[in-house]
Amino acid sequence: MSAYATPDSLVETSWLAEHLNDPDIRIVESNEDILLYGTGHITNAVHIDWRADLNDPVQRDYISPDAFAKLASRHGISPDTTVIFYGDKANWWAAYALWVFRLFGHEKVKLLNARSIPWKTAANDDGTFKSADELRKIYIENLGINPADETIVYCRIGERSSHTWFVLTYLLGFPAVKNYDGSWTEWGNSVRVPIEKGT
Repeated sequence: MSAYATPDSLVETSWLAEHLNDPDIRIVESNEDILLYGTGHITNAVHIDWRADLNDPVQRDYISPDAFAKLASRHGISPDTTVIFYGDKANWWAAYALWVFRLFGHEKVKLLNARSIPWKTAANDDGTFKSADELRKIYIENLGINPADETIVYCRIGERSSHTWFVLTYLLGFPAVKNYDGSWTEWGNSVRVPIEKGT
């Protein structure tokens, strides 16, 4: 990441895993799909709804500075807190929430550099599958999946992950791929099941 103009504006999941309980850190999840947070989220992360929390419910404008201060305080965010944002759609709305925080003068903000390969990455713009070489680059070279390892793919309810299961099993020939059909809807609502931190 050293080639970026401000590489410290991103944090890796490995770094976040080591700082989950840091009192000077607040993790914020902000998604387009407001139901995602409830199905599972990073340990200690709070949810900020870009629509309900950052926009005024009556006027077509952002919330007031006082409302922003109350929102930050409610989530344990002070001017000295480093806020790490992440969310769905490749951090689309997380970046928006980060921008709003900067709009209100909060300087210590970073995006999680979230290592997830959405199902549609395997498809071209016209809906056809990418070539085998392109798929190998995505899943083996970039993501680091070992074809010989057992791989379990998941999403929210198992429908998008079935697309990835097909790609890995039938197009790339991985021998041990399973689709977790319950996915986060099941796992995230189960009591006392372990969750990998920082992913």
